[in-house]
Amino acid sequence: MAKGGTLYTVLEFIGNPITAMFIAVFVAYYMLGIRRQMGMGVLLTHTENGFGSIANILLIIGAGGAFNAILKSSGLADSLAVILSNLHMHPILLPGWWRLSCTPPSVPLPWP
Repeated sequence: MAKGGTLYTVLEFIGNPITAMFIAVFVAYYMLGIRRQMGMGVLLTHTENGFGSIANILLIIGAGGAFNAILKSSGLADSLAVILSNLHMHPILLPGWWRLSCTPPSVPLPWP
């Protein structure tokens, strides 16, 4: 497939995450709602209820993306990658190790 061809351009457009999500939402509206004779008011109510449930998750994902952009633009991402790749520790244990190493002895730990 030629990189500048029409098919490549169309597939690249459809493969864009925002475009793919947009298409998926409209296909879901059609397949799960309109085709089952649900009105637009009912679909809007379901959509509003769904957004309320996932709002916190979307905020956390957005904050993670912003933090990623800050790390990459500051150049800190490369330094962290080198440091953490040489650290012989499972990544799950890293926050606990960081808490223990940075906490002064006067601050009580959350466990006895």
